[in-house]
Amino acid sequence: MEVSQAGDEGAADVVALIPTLRRSERLDRAIDSVLASDGQGDVRVLCVVNGGDGHADPIVEGRVTFLQTGVNLGWAGGLNFGRQHSNATYLWAVQDDMVVEPGCLELLLQALHEQPRVGAVRPLAVDDRGRVKRRSGGVYLSLDGMPLRGWPMRSRSAGSVRLPDDLSYVAGSGLLIRATAWDDAGGWDEQYYPVQYADADFNARLQAAGWDVTMIRDAHMHHASSSSSPSLFRSLLSFHHSRRYRDAWLVDQARQAQEVPRLHPDVTRDQLALLLAQSTGALFAVDAWQRSERFHHRLRRRARGLLWTARAFVDRRV
Repeated sequence: MEVSQAGDEGAADVVALIPTLRRSERLDRAIDSVLASDGQGDVRVLCVVNGGDGHADPIVEGRVTFLQTGVNLGWAGGLNFGRQHSNATYLWAVQDDMVVEPGCLELLLQALHEQPRVGAVRPLAVDDRGRVKRRSGGVYLSLDGMPLRGWPMRSRSAGSVRLPDDLSYVAGSGLLIRATAWDDAGGWDEQYYPVQYADADFNARLQAAGWDVTMIRDAHMHHASSSSSPSLFRSLLSFHHSRRYRDAWLVDQARQAQEVPRLHPDVTRDQLALLLAQSTGALFAVDAWQRSERFHHRLRRRARGLLWTARAFVDRRV
């Protein structure tokens, strides 16, 4: 279906939203891969050019439309800008340094059709050998909002990887999102500028609205994970945004973790010990020991020792 103007984007079942700074070879590769990932030809692309002349007419090239914002809105702002110009059923958050494999979109759509309570799905980011790239799928966060570790801890075959169900958030690049879930979540928070923690916050918004987020094992993409921000600036932004995310979503959890548990006949000894270890500052060690596929031996030993100490304390009090 041809696109004649920006408003016609809504006629497509799926619109891929690609925030970008400029036309480039990597953007062209991303666009070509998105168009080739759907055998039905129902997907269209809306490139949100962060900058330029915000009053310029859209540029239409077949199934691809370019819109200029007039100012750099960042990743979240660019996606929200694209949403305002589309009423498609599904919105695909694509970064301009991504390349999706053929058939990727069909697999993502199939997953959404089969799982009505899932609001967003994401392909796995793989390397040229088809192995899932380390720390590419999502992140475990501490109750202070800081990253504990990324998933997976090491590169592994996509066919054998076990998808976790307890990530703090699934990475936002490549998310195919139901428009209804997007709107229920209130869109993306543009205060996470230019990109850090925007996907963590969007995951939390979706879950607060009653939607699940998951990854699809057989759907694959390649992602260079490039950045236009200096490393020191990125570190500063990450720290600032982690505080914002913590205050928005983790304050109540942190407060509960610090509460001293009351003894109850239905609570097991191990549950009491775990709560005690968490409430005495061992949350990071316990969480890492329980979740980690491969964590530092000394930290595992310390976490185990803390649990043993807590159990002995509980035995003396129960």
